[in-house]
Amino acid sequence: MPAYSEDQLLLRDTVRSFVADKITPHIETLDAEDTFPAELIAELADLGLFGIPVSEDDGGAGLDLKTTALVVEELARGSAAIAWTLAAHTAYALRPLALYGNDEQKQRCLTDLAEGTRLGGLAAGEPHAGDWHSPHLKTQADGETVLLQGRKGLVTNGSQRGWLLVACREGEEEHVYLVDGQSSGVQAQPGRAKLGLRGADTVFVDFDITLSPADRLADASVLLARARDEGRILAAAVCLGLMEAALIESARYAQERRAFRKPIADFQEIQFKLADMKMAIDAVRGLVFRAVALAQADLPELPTAAASAKLFAAERALEVGKQAVQILGGNGYVSEYPVERMYRDAKVLELIGGPAFAHRSLLARACLAG
Repeated sequence: MPAYSEDQLLLRDTVRSFVADKITPHIETLDAEDTFPAELIAELADLGLFGIPVSEDDGGAGLDLKTTALVVEELARGSAAIAWTLAAHTAYALRPLALYGNDEQKQRCLTDLAEGTRLGGLAAGEPHAGDWHSPHLKTQADGETVLLQGRKGLVTNGSQRGWLLVACREGEEEHVYLVDGQSSGVQAQPGRAKLGLRGADTVFVDFDITLSPADRLADASVLLARARDEGRILAAAVCLGLMEAALIESARYAQERRAFRKPIADFQEIQFKLADMKMAIDAVRGLVFRAVALAQADLPELPTAAASAKLFAAERALEVGKQAVQILGGNGYVSEYPVERMYRDAKVLELIGGPAFAHRSLLARACLAG
C-alpha cells in the first residue's frame, strides 16, 4: 500500500466521512435522475478538493497528484460520477493550465478553478473523431484575432459555464485555446441519457467565438499528451474506488444472505470470488500509484505506466462489477442494490481516455522499441 502522510490520511478520512454523510444517502436518486449534483460539488469545493495539486498562492491546497488520486478513489467509493467530475476538472483543465499556462492566463482563471468556483474541462474529442491529436475543428486567424467555430463532443463539465481548454487546428498546426464557458459564443447542448456515470455532466459543446492569440496555450501536443496521461491515472483511481465499493457490498451481502441454512459467505465459490476481487484491487492500486510516482517525477515511462494502469483498472473494474452482480444473484440486477450501478459505471470507465486497443497499441510499441 502506498505510504501516506498524516495530512493525506486526515484528508482521506474527511472525504470518507463526506461520502458517507452526503453522497451515499442520495446516490440512487442522483443516478436515477441523472442530474448534475451542483450542491454537492459546491460543498466539495468548500473542502478545497478542486485545487489539490495547485499552489496555495493560486488558491489551491499545495499538495500533489498522489493526494488527488487518493481523494478521487475515496469519492468513487460513493459515486463514480462525482469522482470523475473532480478527476476531469483536475487532469484536463487545472493541471494543464498550471503546467503550461502563462502568467496572464493563470491570473485570469487558475484561482477560480483551484477554488472550485468554476469547473474546468477539455474539449478535445469531436462527434465524428475522438482522436485528441487529430482535431478537425479548425480556426481562422488573421494575426490579431482567431475565429473558433465547430462542435466538440462529450466534454466533461461542458455545460457548467466554467473554463474550457479547446483543441483545434490552424492549417497543419495543433493548438489549444483557453475559452471562457460563460461567453455567448459557447453553447452546450442538452445532455443525453447515459448508461453509467449518471450525474456527471458530459455534453456536446458548440463554439462560434472570436479569440485572440493571447488565449493560446503553449506546447499544445505536449499539453494534450500530459492531460491524457494524468486523465488515465485519475480514471484508474475512479476504477479503484468503484472496485472497493463493489467488494464491500458483496462481502456484506454474502454474510447476510443465507442458503441451505447458512450464509452464502461460507461457500467456497463465493469466497473465491471475493478473493479474486481483493487481488484485483491490490494489483490496480500498485499500478495506479506507480503511475502517480512517475508523473510526479516527470519520467519518460509515464505514458506506458498511465496506459497500463488505466487499461488494467478498467477491465478489472468491469470484471469485479460482474462478479458482484453474480454474488447478489437476482438482487444484483435491480436498482434496489448498488452493484448494478457499479457495473454500469465500470463499463463507461473502460471507454474514458481512449479505447482499449489504443492503450494496448501504445504498450506494444513500447515493447517492440526495446
